[in-house]
Amino acid sequence: MLLNRRAALTAMAGFSTSVAFPAICRGATPDTTGKDKHLAFSDQGGRPDGVQVMVSRNHLYVGHMFSNGFTIMDVADPSKPKPLQFVAAPPNTRTHHLQTNGDLMLIVCGADIPTIGKYNPSFSYYGQSYAGSVSGRSDFAAGLKIYDISKPAAPVEIAFLPIPGIGLNRLWYAGGRYAYVSAHMDGFTDHMLVIVDMREPTRPAIAGRWWLPGMWRDGGEVPGWDKKRVALHHMIVAGDIGYAAWRDGGFTIL
Repeated sequence: MLLNRRAALTAMAGFSTSVAFPAICRGATPDTTGKDKHLAFSDQGGRPDGVQVMVSRNHLYVGHMFSNGFTIMDVADPSKPKPLQFVAAPPNTRTHHLQTNGDLMLIVCGADIPTIGKYNPSFSYYGQSYAGSVSGRSDFAAGLKIYDISKPAAPVEIAFLPIPGIGLNRLWYAGGRYAYVSAHMDGFTDHMLVIVDMREPTRPAIAGRWWLPGMWRDGGEVPGWDKKRVALHHMIVAGDIGYAAWRDGGFTIL
């Protein structure tokens, strides 16, 4: 029986993050077209819960769903990937999504799922909005971390942009001046778009925000939808156009 992503996340959230999944990966159906060739397998240093993967200068950077940190791997020989180190996130903080470009790596920070559940015991990751405020809570990091990866095996954190709220979910950064992140900010019902000015990487700053009408709770807006959860999952950018996917909220082109 196959599980969809939502059911799988629900099931996995009830187990320790030490549970390993290598047998599942090794059991994948082989390609029979002759176009793909399986070269190697890695459990990423005992942390198989990878989400986002980026490659830069023969090194692999892996964000994790439950391990709360990221893994660096040497993939100069793709048939022998070597885990080099795991960089832990701040306590109770999930850093599951990252992007690299040149000498920079950007990584999201937000409350991990158990921590969110602690603030709201009835919380369901997919079943309701994040509307409850977490203003003033300080036992997790919420914002955007910037790393210098000019030495690929030894990233150095050079900046942190705090974004008060539950934290970030996804980001898009392909170099240049701006990064685009989905962030839950205090005062809003759920994740919305935040544009970050990266002109000076050691001093990132919020340059703009965009949300669907009805999301700005502190501004007196009232949602006009009856969906369980309207939230920006992510936006990708090509040239001057941004393509944004919203949970239960459709699709926007900006």
